[in-house]
Amino acid sequence: MKRLWLISIPLIVLLLFAACSSGTTTSPTTTTTSGGTTAGQLSASGQAVFASNCARCHGNNGQGGAGPAIIGSTQGLAKYNTAQGLLTYVSGNMPASAPGSLSSQQYLEVTAYLIVQNSFVSSGQALEVGGLVGITLK
Repeated sequence: MKRLWLISIPLIVLLLFAACSSGTTTSPTTTTTSGGTTAGQLSASGQAVFASNCARCHGNNGQGGAGPAIIGSTQGLAKYNTAQGLLTYVSGNMPASAPGSLSSQQYLEVTAYLIVQNSFVSSGQALEVGGLVGITLK
């Protein structure tokens, strides 16, 4: 009887593991967090901020225009080192016609939009202002 019990434990663990890992998997861009605001949620709001305040210079898709490209393979956001560096720059200097004119929340949202669009973070990642310093723009 004792031997049957010892054999059953690994089998139960294996079955539980298989049950937990079976089914569909989600891509990193659709994973959600257990709490807090995600980069995707902020990015969705940031897209509207971008369209209203940034697109006229940076292009509808961030591809560049009067201002440099900030989305895509030719964007140069790495010079800001971290998402915090980007947020600091954007909130102090943009939009060029009225620097500092957006709310803190709008600057956070547009920064989230840029880092999600450029795949620096997944949309399901929890994102708070304090965590931006840990997100590198490379």
